[in-house]
Parts: sequence; structure tokens; C-alpha cells
Amino acid sequence: MYEASQALWANWLYPRLVANGTYLWLFALVMVLEYYSMVFLRSKAAIGFTPRMLMGCLLCYHLYIYSFPAGFFRPVLMLLCSVCAHICIYSCFRLEKAALLSGEVSFEQPRGAFFRLPYPVWQGDLPPLWS
Repeated sequence: MYEASQALWANWLYPRLVANGTYLWLFALVMVLEYYSMVFLRSKAAIGFTPRMLMGCLLCYHLYIYSFPAGFFRPVLMLLCSVCAHICIYSCFRLEKAALLSGEVSFEQPRGAFFRLPYPVWQGDLPPLWS
């Protein structure tokens, strides 16, 4: 399921539990983090580290918000955004840079980690030039 849609589900399931605008901020933040992970996470270290840390930050934020529904939600939201930005910058400058310099990630191999599927997948590639 699309992870950013959790804001919509939370709005339907828990109406008026948190302050106005919180779900929209969360939707925007998670959508930006999803696009970041699709574009910038290419090495094995970054693929293993960054989503877990971001999920931990979001989990801590949700635990705080649902424990104290109207308690300082904007400063905590800004803290969440800054910590997520710090994690993203760290993974770009430390993890991805090291993988690029070591040759783990290159133009020929754009990802450091691949997952095998237990079933055959149709290859929807463009036809070769000689066809």
C-alpha cells in the first residue's frame, strides 16, 4: 500500500485526535521521503540503514502525538522534518559517496542490492536496435 496514504486512513479512523494540518504535513513529509528513497538510495548500506532510521523517527513522532494529542505538535513536527533531513543528507554524503567511490554503484549497475522474485517476471524492455 502507498505509505503516504496513511494520512488519509488516519484521518478517517482517528478524526479530531490531533491538531489541524498534522495529517497534511505528514503526507507531504512521507511523500518526499518516498521519492528520496526511490531516487537516491542505491547502495546496500543506504538501502539497509536509511529506511529503518526514517521509520524509527516516524514511529517516535506517532507515539508522541498519540500520547499527547495537542502537545507542541508543530515544534515536534519541525524536529521530525529536520531529523529526517539529517538522515537523508548523511546517507547521501557518507553511505552513497563511499559506495560510488568503491565501485559498488556505477552507471552499469545502478543499484547495490537486488531482490530475487520467486516467480518469473515479464521483461517489458524496448526492442533492440537491430529489430
